[in-house]
Amino acid sequence: MTPEQIEAKLNELTDFMNSLKESSAIPLEVDQAFRDRLIIAPVSLPTGFEDAPLGSIAAPTGGTTVDPESRTAINLIITRLENLGLVNDN
Repeated sequence: MTPEQIEAKLNELTDFMNSLKESSAIPLEVDQAFRDRLIIAPVSLPTGFEDAPLGSIAAPTGGTTVDPESRTAINLIITRLENLGLVNDN
C-alpha cells in the first residue's frame, strides 16, 4: 500500500469509529469501560462453589391461576439451564 492509501484507510476507519460513537445508544467509551471492568474485576465466587451439587428445577404445576404462556416461558428457561449444564435434568 502506498502512504496515500494507508492514510485514506485510516481516515475511513476514523470516520467509521466516529459514526459508531454517534449512533450508539450507549456511548462507545462507556461500553468499553464496562467491558474492561468485567474483564479486569471478575466476580469472586464462594469457596467450593465449583463443587456444589447441581440441583434440578421442577416445571411449574398446580396453583389456582394457570398461565400457560408463563409456564411455557419458565419451562424454556429451565430447559436452557439444563442444556448449559447449570442444573441437572428433571
